[in-house]
Amino acid sequence: QFRKPCDIAFRIMITRWRLNPADVVYVGDNLVKDFQAPQQLGMKSIWFKNSDGLYSSGDRGGIEKITKIMELI
Repeated sequence: QFRKPCDIAFRIMITRWRLNPADVVYVGDNLVKDFQAPQQLGMKSIWFKNSDGLYSSGDRGGIEKITKIMELI
C-alpha cells in the first residue's frame, strides 16, 4: 500500500508534524522510485549515489547528488 512512489507516507509525515514541504529534504538512492512523490509535494530531493549500489547511474532530472553520507552533515 505504501510502496514507492506512493506519496501517502510523505503526506502523513508532513501533516502530523506540521511541516512545510519546502523545508523537508528526502535522501534516496533509486532515481526511478525514490523521488517522484517528494518532488510532487515540493520537498527537496538528494540522490545518494552509492557506487557499489544497484542504482549508481541515471538521469537525475534536477535532483542534487551526494556520494558520501557525511556530505549531509
